[in-house]
Amino acid sequence: MKAIKLFLISMVLCVVAACSTTGTDFNITVADSFVVGETTYDEVLEAIGSSPIAQRTLENGNKKYRWAYIYADAALRSEGKVLDLEFDGEGVLVREHRRGEI
Repeated sequence: MKAIKLFLISMVLCVVAACSTTGTDFNITVADSFVVGETTYDEVLEAIGSSPIAQRTLENGNKKYRWAYIYADAALRSEGKVLDLEFDGEGVLVREHRRGEI
């Protein structure tokens, strides 16, 4: 019952709001050009064209950044993409953790 109420409230909010977005849309295929051990954080920012929506410092001192974009409209259409990248203390790409459309 609680799940149904939550769903109905969500639907009403979607209709009232017409659409909802999180993050800034970006071309995820630019990640194909990123090279571990070479590409820098600044180069990634320039290629993606927007700042990450989240960041955290890992136990080893590296930083993990997330770029994401999610769009939903009142017609229940949605799209999204996410890219998680890890950089070392010098700002050089160490690892791609996640890339995909959601």
